[in-house]
Amino acid sequence: MKHRGLVRLGCLAVLSCLTALVFVQQGNGVDWSPWGPYLPVGGTGACSECCFDDVIASNAAWFVDGTYEYTGLVANNRPTFSYSKWTTGQGPNMEDWLYREGEVYYDSTGNEWILFATYSWWYFQGDAVPGSPPGLVTYANASDALTPPATGWQCVTSTSGTGDWIRVVTCGDPSLSGGESCVEPVPEIRGITIVPTGEAGEDRFLDRGLDLPEGQEPPLAGLLPVTASYFIGETITGSCQAVDEDTRRPVLSFVHVYAYAVEPTSRSEELVLLDHWLASYDRRTWKYRIEWDTSNLEPGYYELYLAFEDQTSEALRIELTPPVE
Repeated sequence: MKHRGLVRLGCLAVLSCLTALVFVQQGNGVDWSPWGPYLPVGGTGACSECCFDDVIASNAAWFVDGTYEYTGLVANNRPTFSYSKWTTGQGPNMEDWLYREGEVYYDSTGNEWILFATYSWWYFQGDAVPGSPPGLVTYANASDALTPPATGWQCVTSTSGTGDWIRVVTCGDPSLSGGESCVEPVPEIRGITIVPTGEAGEDRFLDRGLDLPEGQEPPLAGLLPVTASYFIGETITGSCQAVDEDTRRPVLSFVHVYAYAVEPTSRSEELVLLDHWLASYDRRTWKYRIEWDTSNLEPGYYELYLAFEDQTSEALRIELTPPVE
């Protein structure tokens, strides 16, 4: 029996097979995997899917302090940050503008972090014209940390500018905060319980089970036992409720239903995804209805895999046989 679809090999449940791809790059004994699968090859280039907190500089030269945002680029496996800002009325005349910009990045040549910033005065007479050579300052930090260090910055160059526009550059003692890789919030899982309400009996999801003599074990369909048997053309039905753990009352939730064809092999099994849908909700009975039409299927083994909001799941193996004539 061959089916076209998404093949799942040797897995008992679809969600257990959905694992996050983690790109791990090893270098200098450092594990880069916390950054996720998005780092560019070689650790340098655009990484728009990466997430880093803003870097906030303080106690540095007067034009250095501020918030440096992640640029979307990484260099040498480390994020880069930048800052730019226009401020009016800051020069010798009220119509003058002060422009400040800066960067935080890792320099692999010197194996150190760099904090660089500059300022310049501009005036506007139709066009923007620089009013002075820029003042600048550069700090270095001999650290190979993955993100900018908080302390330990040394002032290595500083220029105050010239002429009437000069403002003295005093290096200060900079400290940085932030810049860490963003931590995605862990979603809070509601306190719910999934209660099977199938007509086959207590703790059964389907409306039909196997009629076996007492003490007899159900046959295996691949790696799991058969839950129920149907004739081709019948509709497989079942139901369940989502119940609040505190009030014990039914609540709105969701039930994902995955339909697989089960193809046992000599040592394992092959599962082929045939369909996926959300179970319908019956507001009169507060039940989620499971229904699957088998009219177009072939004899064999199948699985209905149910995935719930509370991250639990249920695998129901079903045998389909030809209809009795």
